[in-house]
Amino acid sequence: MLGVTFGRALDKCYPAAMRRVTDSRAVLAGIGAEVRRRREQLDLTEVQLAKKARVHPNVDGRLERGICNPSVVVLCALAEALRAPATDLIKTK
Repeated sequence: MLGVTFGRALDKCYPAAMRRVTDSRAVLAGIGAEVRRRREQLDLTEVQLAKKARVHPNVDGRLERGICNPSVVVLCALAEALRAPATDLIKTK
């Protein structure tokens, strides 16, 4: 019963557009996991990938942990360094 009440309160406080944050976190986690998978396939460290993509090493690490929302430019740079289309890095369920 408490869950139902909380759900109704959540609906009133946070409209559907605000709740999409959960969905974006899943997308960012998926991107990070795919970048890590492809980086490891190429036997690259985070620093090596960052140098190839010409981004700061922290960007790759934060992206792989799903706590960084990369710009399209950064995503394309990483994709090029990973020898993959940028669209292949975006995994959604």
